[in-house]
Amino acid sequence: DLVILPESVKTIEQEAFRGCTSLHSIILPERVELIDWAAFLGCTNLETIQLPSSLHQIHMETFAHCTNLRSISFPNGLTTIASNAFAFCTSLTKLSLPESLIYIESRAFVGCTGLTSVSLPSSVIKVGDQIFEGCTGLTSVNWSTITIMPGTFLDCTGLTEFTVPEGVQDIRSDAFTRCENLAVVRIASTVGTFGPRAFAECENLADVYYYRDRLPDYCVDNIFEDTYVNYSTLHVPASAVEAFRATFPWSEFGKIEAIEGD
Repeated sequence: DLVILPESVKTIEQEAFRGCTSLHSIILPERVELIDWAAFLGCTNLETIQLPSSLHQIHMETFAHCTNLRSISFPNGLTTIASNAFAFCTSLTKLSLPESLIYIESRAFVGCTGLTSVSLPSSVIKVGDQIFEGCTGLTSVNWSTITIMPGTFLDCTGLTEFTVPEGVQDIRSDAFTRCENLAVVRIASTVGTFGPRAFAECENLADVYYYRDRLPDYCVDNIFEDTYVNYSTLHVPASAVEAFRATFPWSEFGKIEAIEGD
């Protein structure tokens, strides 16, 4: 069914359409300023929605478990996507996030197994934990914030390579745990902190390129737990090879080589 709301509507109350499995499409008036918590939770046949330009925040679980939601148009002016807002929207394939976006809260896109590519706009300054956990179809990511939070890509089995760009300073616990097909990781020189199990159980990790010319400021011993890096190669600047060879857990790598051309 198609639902057209009257132009006078400014607020969609919490759980307003929760579990409306017959809802296929809805047209929201441009005056809507608030879509409250779980407003469309479990609308399993909702396929498309265009959000009004007056909307600045998507609240908790607003579209969670909308398993047929294929596309969503985010307005310029949107600043916050709250926790679990799109959790388990398994038919979403791509996100075009607006440059106005500032916050993405924890588990916002958890379990979106159809999602293949994500580009975070440079406007994003803070993300929560586990925002893409279990996004098994994800193959392409353009990251922008200074921290990769705990569990951000936990169980993202579709990732085969990942570039941590310049500006990122911190890779937190379990950030890439159980990314079992991750083969190549490129880590910018600005990264100075690694949390526990940051790359644990990445059983096919073959090459890590770390462009820092010195050891990180902080890392724990188990960042590569059960990854079997004795079969992997660590590539670092020539001036840092001996330092990494002499320092655990980096010394566990099967080979430590100078980055070509360095």
